[in-house]
Amino acid sequence: MVHPERLADALLDVDVAHTRRNRDSILSVIRCVCAGLRSQRLILGDRWLRLRVPTLFVYGERDTFMGSKVEKAWKTIAAGNPNVQVVRIPGAGHLPWIDDPERVVAEMERFLATEPRSGVEAAAQSPQRSPSPAAKANASA
Repeated sequence: MVHPERLADALLDVDVAHTRRNRDSILSVIRCVCAGLRSQRLILGDRWLRLRVPTLFVYGERDTFMGSKVEKAWKTIAAGNPNVQVVRIPGAGHLPWIDDPERVVAEMERFLATEPRSGVEAAAQSPQRSPSPAAKANASA
């Protein structure tokens, strides 16, 4: 893991600015995650198993926020959905792209190179939704 004193000041400045600019969104995500942890459910629930967009979960082996329950849930999702892959970065912490950027880039490139369908193609091949009752009413009017 990279110690904060070894990070460039410019990177830390960007991170602080990002956090300040996106404070409300970040707090909203934290509230959702905490609610999910209390209920023992992932934010998207079973929808992860139907996800058609290629998705790569990347996490660090030493991520203190990544408990065994979350790791198990991600692996269960990946086992049940061929569009989802999970990659654990050895020795990395919560920000694996800072701890081991070369490995993260290599894993992303591998994922992008081996994925047979793009998100757009996958979405086009997904089953069409039925129109809502309101849409049906508008169409017949």
